Amino acid sequence: MNVLRRVAVAAACCASVACGTAPTQPPPTSTSSGPDQTVVSWVAGYCVALKDMVVEVYKLPKESDIATEADLPKADAALQSLQAKLQTAVSGLEKLPQLSPPAQDADAIVADRLATYRKLLGQVTEYRAVMPHKGVRYAQSALVVVGVDLAAYKPPHWAHDVPGLGEVMKANEDCKLVV
Repeated sequence: MNVLRRVAVAAACCASVACGTAPTQPPPTSTSSGPDQTVVSWVAGYCVALKDMVVEVYKLPKESDIATEADLPKADAALQSLQAKLQTAVSGLEKLPQLSPPAQDADAIVADRLATYRKLLGQVTEYRAVMPHKGVRYAQSALVVVGVDLAAYKPPHWAHDVPGLGEVMKANEDCKLVV
């Protein structure tokens, strides 16, 4: 018998033996009809923590909006509101649990955002403390610097790119402006 026939007979024998035996373990059943609830909860916490702060950046007065000493309360109120939103963001991010694979990259994203937002929170706090003594030019500069820092912040990774998070973020209304 040639080699090809021997291989074909051996394969047929193996197949017939395998077909006649019962499996040792039942096949896995898929009971999951959607995303992991831990991921859904994480995404909800992440987006709630950041959404108001993201919107607040667009509400900051422009340099030209602060022209006289009478405009300083407007600058302080804007920085106070941003400070509160940054505190909420930091607090919310600190509360997020660590995720398991394949979404564990989200932990590095949170760490990067925490470092950035804590630094910005320190800046805003300092600007607010010094602004009453420095006047209009300082207030204008503070608003420009904070606005640029927030708008220019580009994290090395985005949450929606983490496996398992993108689809959940698309389904969450609070995530529309958060990436």
